[in-house]
Amino acid sequence: MERVGPRILAVAIRAIGDVVLITPHLRLLKERTGASSLTVLVDGASADVLAHNPCVDRVVRIDRRKSRQLSWGQHVAETWSLIRALRAERYDIAVDLYSGPRSAALAWMSGSRHRYGEDVRDRARGYLYNHRMAVIRDGRHLVEQKLDLITELTGQVKPEETALEVVVSEAERQAARDHLNKMTLKSDRLVALIPGAGSSYRRWPAERFARVGDELNTRYGAQVLLLGGPEDQLVCRQVVDRMTRRPVDLSGTTSLRQSVALLNECQLVITNVTGPMHLAVALNQPKTIALYGQADLVQYAPWGTTASVVTRGTAAGAYWRHVDYRLDFEEFLLQVTVEDVLGNVARVMPVWQ
Repeated sequence: MERVGPRILAVAIRAIGDVVLITPHLRLLKERTGASSLTVLVDGASADVLAHNPCVDRVVRIDRRKSRQLSWGQHVAETWSLIRALRAERYDIAVDLYSGPRSAALAWMSGSRHRYGEDVRDRARGYLYNHRMAVIRDGRHLVEQKLDLITELTGQVKPEETALEVVVSEAERQAARDHLNKMTLKSDRLVALIPGAGSSYRRWPAERFARVGDELNTRYGAQVLLLGGPEDQLVCRQVVDRMTRRPVDLSGTTSLRQSVALLNECQLVITNVTGPMHLAVALNQPKTIALYGQADLVQYAPWGTTASVVTRGTAAGAYWRHVDYRLDFEEFLLQVTVEDVLGNVARVMPVWQ
C-alpha cells in the first residue's frame, strides 16, 4: 500500500505581512514532509495572501475583529464550532508559526498528535506543544526565526530555498490591466506609492510622499498610483492634496487581491513598512523601495532581491523588543529626505535615465 503523507495544520493568526513572510515555510512543510494536505488557519484579510498558492490545500479564515464584537455566548459558540471543524479533519501535525496564546490553544484543541511551537514554557501556553522548538531571535530575520520551528520536520534549509510566494492568477492580471486601461493613464511607467501603515510611527510624512510623486512625474514622466485600504484613505488624500501633478488615488477602492494584481503591473513601489510592502517584494516584479526607521531593519527587512531600503538607521543598531517607536520615528524615519528616496530611485531604475 502506498504511504500517505501527514495531514498538516499550520496556524498563522497574524497580520498580512507576517503571513507573507511564512509562505516559504508553507512550501517547505508541504514538499519536505510529503504532506497529503496542508491547511492554514489565518485571520481576516491575511487569508487572501494565500489565494492560488499551489502548496496550500485549504485556508481556514477566522476574523478576530468581528469576534470581539460578539457576546460572550456567541463567542463561545463560534470557538466551539471552529474546534469541532478542526478536529474533524484529524490532523497529524499542527505547527503554530507565531506561538501566540490563541494559536497555541487552537493547535492543542485541534487534536493533532504532534504540536510544534516556540519553546515559551516561561508562559503557560508553552506547555500546549509537545514539540517545543528553541527559536533564536536576536539579529535574525523573521524568515530565519521561523525556520527554527520547522527544521525537525523539514531538515536544514538554505537561504535560497526560502523565497516568498504570492501568486497572481492570469484572470487577476487581466482584470488589473483592464482596470488600468479604463483610467487612460498618461504613462506606462507605473509607480505605486503606499503612504499608509499600521502605526503612525511607521509613516513617512505625507508631504514627502507628495514631493516624491511630483518629482517622479517631472523627471521620469511616471504615472503615480496611490494604494491602500479604507483605513489609509485619509493619508492618501493628504498626499493627493499636496501634489501638483494629480495621481490616481485607488485607496479604499480595491480588495487585497486587486491591490496585489495592480502592484504586479507596476515598475516601482515606494512604501512604508507595512503588509503591502512585503506583498510587493514577494511578487518579484516591481522594484520596491522601503522606508525604514531603525527598529525593524533586521527582523522585518524586505526578504527578496528586488527590494532596497532607505534609512538613516543601521542594522547593528536595530532592536525589535521594547522599542520606543516614537523615538525611532523621530530619530531615524523622519531623517530620511526626499532626495534620499529620489537618489535610490535613480540607482534602482537605471532604465528610466
